[in-house]
Amino acid sequence: MDITPFFGTAWALFPPIVAIILALLTKEVYSSLFIGILVGALMYSNFNPVGMVEHTISIISSRLGDNGGIIVFLICLGIIVSLMQASGCSKAFGDWAAQRIKTKRSSLIFTPLLGLFFCIDDYFNSLTTANIMRPITDKHKVSRARLAYNVDCTAAPICIIAPISSWAAAVNSYVPEGGSMNGFQLFISTIPYNLYALLTLFTVLFMYVKIPTGLPETQIQSAYGIGGFFAAMFGPIAGLLIAFIGHALSDIVQYGSAWWSWVIASAVFGLLMGIFTKRIGPKAAFTGFAGSIVVLLLCNGYTHITVVLYGLIGLVSCFLIGSISSFIYAYNK
Repeated sequence: MDITPFFGTAWALFPPIVAIILALLTKEVYSSLFIGILVGALMYSNFNPVGMVEHTISIISSRLGDNGGIIVFLICLGIIVSLMQASGCSKAFGDWAAQRIKTKRSSLIFTPLLGLFFCIDDYFNSLTTANIMRPITDKHKVSRARLAYNVDCTAAPICIIAPISSWAAAVNSYVPEGGSMNGFQLFISTIPYNLYALLTLFTVLFMYVKIPTGLPETQIQSAYGIGGFFAAMFGPIAGLLIAFIGHALSDIVQYGSAWWSWVIASAVFGLLMGIFTKRIGPKAAFTGFAGSIVVLLLCNGYTHITVVLYGLIGLVSCFLIGSISSFIYAYNK
């Protein structure tokens, strides 16, 4: 421990005296104790403000045990959130959002979208997003449990795959120097294996984000697009698992039970999309996907086509158009 000029002198009594006097004057014990700690740390660091902060955090963390650093970090996050509420920042943003969010579905969609902007840390994400969106979701009669689920779906899942987050910093600190890759490269390489994050994002998209087509009772579910993307990026097995588990969880959350025929159909779609993309390439696969949408829109006017046949037409047309496109792209090269 470094010896300061105040060590063993009467000045060493100054920090507790400050804390006692402030406690008597303000009746705020905790705030007075914290100010006394800051005064002592400032004297310990020879009146260096940066050293004061470093010594305060290190000493408090060491006295709290192995998880002291995490506790101090959470306390700082709570202070930031409280300051945002006290300053009126959260209320101002909530009032701005309330003027633009008119329906229950839009409030449910806006909640995870807002969480994307607080990807620096999952705890900070949960605290900030929940405090901002709670008045808006209450206005549209969204249950607190539903709000909590939406907030949690984009707190940890986004943070554990976002390169700019506390998770990336933690992984970087755990990797020893001199290895085959640094911590940041290791973090990026593990993103495809974070199935919890990918499945959760798939579930949220499946439940809330649907693109209207203008046709009666016909919408494009963006979850199939993101599922196809994951299948193309990480292979058919990943596509199958993400689509199967994501669709099942979505049905259970929304309806209380899974509609297994459609869950299996989604899983087959993810598997085939992974195999299909791997064989013909992503460019041709995207062409097939876009072409199948056009075919389904053209077939929509025939009322005698059943739902199963409708899905089969879309699947077959996607494969045929994609396969033909792959030959055309290969020939042009």
